Amino acid sequence: MPLRYTRPNAFRGSTSAGWWISPNGKKKIDTVKQLIQYMYSPEVLDHMATDGGVVMATNTTVDPAELGSPLLRQSYTTFPESVDFAVMPDLYVPADVGNPLYRATSIAYTKGNDAKKICAAVDEVYRAAQ
Repeated sequence: MPLRYTRPNAFRGSTSAGWWISPNGKKKIDTVKQLIQYMYSPEVLDHMATDGGVVMATNTTVDPAELGSPLLRQSYTTFPESVDFAVMPDLYVPADVGNPLYRATSIAYTKGNDAKKICAAVDEVYRAAQ
C-alpha cells in the first residue's frame, strides 16, 4: 500500500556531506580546525538559529519565545503538529552508500540511459557496499 499523507507535506532531513577539506586544507589543518571550532561555537550556532532561520535537524532544546523570527518560532511550536513530514531517503540510505548512490542515479539525466541501466547501477552500489 503506498504511503498517503493526510496533511500538507514538509521536508525534514539531514542531507549534508559536512565540511570538505581539500589537499591544500590538509596542509593547513590548524587553520581548518580554527574555522570548524568557530563555526560550531555556541555564539555562531545561536546566531544561525535565531537570525538565520536554520531549523536544526537534531533534537535540540529551544525556547521558542526567545526566537525573533515568527516563522522560525512557528517551526518549533504549531508547525510539527500541522504537517506530515515526508519520508526522506537520507534517513534510510546507509551512509557508505550515499555518495556512490548519487553518482549512480545521476545517469538518469544522461542521454541514452534507461530505467534498466539506472537500476543496474543502483544495484551495483548496494552490492559493493555489502
